Amino acid sequence: MIKLLNILSEEIGDLDDNSVVGFEFKSMKPYRKKGRDGNYIPGYKWYVYFNGLKLVKGMWKPEDNFIVELTGNGEHFKLRADEFRYNQQQRFGSVLLGALETEYPRLNVFGESDNLATSDKIRQALKIAFEDNWLEGDDMYSPGIRGIYTIGDKTGTDESWSVVNFFDTKTEVQKEINEKWKREGKGDFIYWLADVFKNDIEFMNNLVERQWESIYNGYENERKVSEILSNELGGDSQLFPPGSKKDRYESIDMVINGDNYQIKPSSSINKEGRTWKVVTYGMNNRYKDKNLQYIAYGTNDNRVYVFPNRKYNASDSRYVEHYEEPQIYPNNQLSEQFNRDRKLILTLQTLLNQALVSVNREDWIDVETRGDIDSIESIVVDEVFPKFGPYDFMVFATLNVSASYTPNYAYENLMYYMEMEINKLLPNSKVEFKIDNSNKNLSEQVNPKKDKLLKSMQSIIDQSLIRIHKQTEEMGLGEMEFINEIDSVESVKVKDIQNDSLWGKLIYKLYVDMYVFGSDFGFDDYSFIKNEIKHDINKLIPGTDISFTIIDTNNKNLSEQVNPKSDKLVKSIQSIVDQSLIRMEKVTEEMGLGEMEFSNQIDSVEGVKVTGFYTEYMGEPVKRLHLDMYVSGSEFGFDDYSYIKSEIIGDIIKLIPGTKFFFTIKDIREFGPGIDW
Repeated sequence: MIKLLNILSEEIGDLDDNSVVGFEFKSMKPYRKKGRDGNYIPGYKWYVYFNGLKLVKGMWKPEDNFIVELTGNGEHFKLRADEFRYNQQQRFGSVLLGALETEYPRLNVFGESDNLATSDKIRQALKIAFEDNWLEGDDMYSPGIRGIYTIGDKTGTDESWSVVNFFDTKTEVQKEINEKWKREGKGDFIYWLADVFKNDIEFMNNLVERQWESIYNGYENERKVSEILSNELGGDSQLFPPGSKKDRYESIDMVINGDNYQIKPSSSINKEGRTWKVVTYGMNNRYKDKNLQYIAYGTNDNRVYVFPNRKYNASDSRYVEHYEEPQIYPNNQLSEQFNRDRKLILTLQTLLNQALVSVNREDWIDVETRGDIDSIESIVVDEVFPKFGPYDFMVFATLNVSASYTPNYAYENLMYYMEMEINKLLPNSKVEFKIDNSNKNLSEQVNPKKDKLLKSMQSIIDQSLIRIHKQTEEMGLGEMEFINEIDSVESVKVKDIQNDSLWGKLIYKLYVDMYVFGSDFGFDDYSFIKNEIKHDINKLIPGTDISFTIIDTNNKNLSEQVNPKSDKLVKSIQSIVDQSLIRMEKVTEEMGLGEMEFSNQIDSVEGVKVTGFYTEYMGEPVKRLHLDMYVSGSEFGFDDYSYIKSEIIGDIIKLIPGTKFFFTIKDIREFGPGIDW
């Protein structure tokens, strides 16, 4: 009986004041309807639900006009009865979030954790903001935004996939959104963010630029690798565009002749023993379970290393060890790609120069032919075309001759010989020669045979220097001595060639001047370059003795001459530091919120500059590297930036073991902790 009276008392409430109905609540939470995919359904509004309601004042009558008072958790609200929906049986009520915010604009029902720009919330906000550009998935493509802020806008192509589809992967974008929310945000976070995406053009352009900087290298790497592999392997190939289901869900970037490829960038690939060690990002062992036949790594020097998708171990997303040999493209054989960047022409030019030297040394039976050969000043390769009619290669070349009276057919033996030489390198090739006799007086002024031999020798030496310089592009810091030696050589000039007979054998002695910017003993008497030149000359004229005269073009003392070497080394180290920062920025794209400290630390570093590198001779020689780190945060705000320091040290120490590092933190902020307070 007492219980019944209590219930009636609660329902009747205070009969003296029928204009107010009061409730106490235990909790309040926001709610909006979601679809089966777990995403909020566009068009449905947000509500705030008050749970565990207890009627403490008045009597609830839905048709009456009264004020609803809600009290609980330190909050107190007053609403009109027509704004509040009350479920008496389940003892909860709800009100539109918009109506509640109208009366209480500073109310935050979501809580701080719900306001963080998570990947899921970014995707939902993008879908709301660009509803007209949102395309559902089909057999080929995954759902996403197209036709606005496109990759094609950045690359000058017709690619319609939007850069904003990658927003949910980049922590730096999430950080920018969170900071803007703290400054300006109110109400429902997702709808606020959708409004920012749609209407804050300046902020949006900034996010797009930051995101594009992040994905550009990966996009270009896939394009470059696919082009190289397509040219090298031929046949049927397909590179799947951004947003394709093959790429996103099956990890297949490219298909060539029925084989599936996953394409990754690599900053370093080295073989140690029988193991290939690769530095990359985004790699994992789960690829072995995918329908992938190969993993292809693109490098900065435009090479592609293709490993079978088996027998490897990814210790983390960056470091991989492969236990099988790769196929490396472009391979060492001449191909169509070499022709595009003139390497094929350069190779053929060297071949013809060497052939001309060989012809000058042979004892031709036909005296008339001998005279024709002596009248040739040079042979120049003009153009090379692959797949020309029935031939694999068509070569066009010019014979520069000094005898105007000699008919063109007189050079047929020589042209036939040259064509045979080219076909040794490029089978099924046709060579078309053009005769140019505009230099007819040149050889008449000197001993024709000796002058021609000197010119041929000079050509070989010039080609040697070109080849040596190209080799330095693939050398690391451990070979800086060779790099600096090569860079200090300005030119090598042939002065004279003499011959003698020893035991009935013809002996040649070649005299050359080497013009250098440095001491003639600064690099062990330039033995590396001397040996390379001797090797190339003796391939054509075995037993040739070469006498080098070192001519220093700038007679400075040794300590001053070391400066170019130091400058080059500093530039090389700076390049490594820059690549380290780029790599770390890419790594943050795969970090979750649990790794925000590392991500924020990386984002706060504006740059790292190498200020000095030298060897200290106090007992054992010690290499000392000094660096300035420019940051937009407190010097000790991230444990003295230990994460970034350790990464940079790790990258450099692999190339210059035993180096000691000295970092100077330079805070570039104009205000903030440690500056204003």
